Amino acid sequence: MRLAYAFDPHYAVSVTQVDLLPHQVDAVYRHILPWPRIRFLLADDPGLGKTIMAGLVLKELKARGVLRRTLLVVPAHLQDQWQREMADWFREDFVAPGHPLLDHTLQKDRPVRAVLADEKGRDGSLWIYRARLQDGRGKPVLERLIALFGDRNSGEIREVDPRMIWELEALPEDVALSDNVSSALQAASQETKQRALERLGDLQTEAQGRRQRECAIKERWLEASYKQLISESDTKLADYLRRRDAGEEMGAAIRQEQENLKALLKEHHERLDELKKEREVLVLEPELEAVAVILPKAPLRPEAPAEDEEAKRRVEEAGMQAAMAYERQQGREPKDMSKEFLGYDIDSHGTEGTRYIEVKAFATTGPLELTPHEWQMAQRLQDAYWLYVVEDALGQPRLHPIPNPAVRLQAQPVTAIVKIVVGGWKEEA
Repeated sequence: MRLAYAFDPHYAVSVTQVDLLPHQVDAVYRHILPWPRIRFLLADDPGLGKTIMAGLVLKELKARGVLRRTLLVVPAHLQDQWQREMADWFREDFVAPGHPLLDHTLQKDRPVRAVLADEKGRDGSLWIYRARLQDGRGKPVLERLIALFGDRNSGEIREVDPRMIWELEALPEDVALSDNVSSALQAASQETKQRALERLGDLQTEAQGRRQRECAIKERWLEASYKQLISESDTKLADYLRRRDAGEEMGAAIRQEQENLKALLKEHHERLDELKKEREVLVLEPELEAVAVILPKAPLRPEAPAEDEEAKRRVEEAGMQAAMAYERQQGREPKDMSKEFLGYDIDSHGTEGTRYIEVKAFATTGPLELTPHEWQMAQRLQDAYWLYVVEDALGQPRLHPIPNPAVRLQAQPVTAIVKIVVGGWKEEA
């Protein structure tokens, strides 16, 4: 329905979740969109809504059928912000490559297979499906990645944030895989596909609601526009007939206007049929884009003592217990999210709002290390993100709460390792 924008001067605003400011309306709808070729540099002071203006242009061009694919090139520290704002404000989902597993998904062969190591000791498999919905015209409605983690120890299959791959590392070349890896993948294959289909059902419900709202707007403007065009044609035809009855030669004009009216009625009917197909939201078979075996990093090498891994696990559990107890003492309601791969371990609700807490625990003390995913979440959530460092976790735990670590702390990426080392944390605690 490429006519809707012609009758709604702010069509993209009608189908998105954005409150516009006057200068944004002026820039997008008066100075950018009227041009036959859209080539503009949006330059303005911070906080004046350049992202919103870019999103409006994107949405309008997609609605008009001009735009099919979009590449966003942004600074690394703004990547997550752009993804979130495009999704929240404009319902546009972008996938950010960078990790080797996602880079491989850009190749033709599917699914991509990999074996990765997890520093946090998780053992299982990661399945990434591409979920796609289309309308009755065969045009895309929604496309999204669904990431599922199969825990080999518990047998549980749960949805995770696809960005958890930032917490994983390439497997050392000299590490041999056990024989039961293949059987573990086969066991999880059917169940993960079923979970992906169930998730597609939820996405279909979400997409249908959005598509119904969009089509209702289009239908309203479609009916109004054709009502006006048909009324104008009827008025012309009545005038031509009156003038013919008065003796004027109006035969050619009458035939031409009759053909015009007939064409308008036919076009109106066709566009209503097209809109009916556009309302349909159909589920396509989920495509397996990638599957990765996830192995605990510590036990990968035979020389790594099992007791070291067990000691690390006990320190982490003690740190979580200390953080949860602290939150309850402060009158908040904490919830353990450490298995959800969200970039934080606890979300804690209180009267002042929600804290998203990453917990780092030490048997005594040590250097503070975060994964890129955790650091991205700290940058994204800002004041709502807290870092709780627990020293002497197994003895007399000392908890150091650090608010907004992305602003207060200095981070240094470690070359060739998916890790970020944070310095000077004790001074900020």
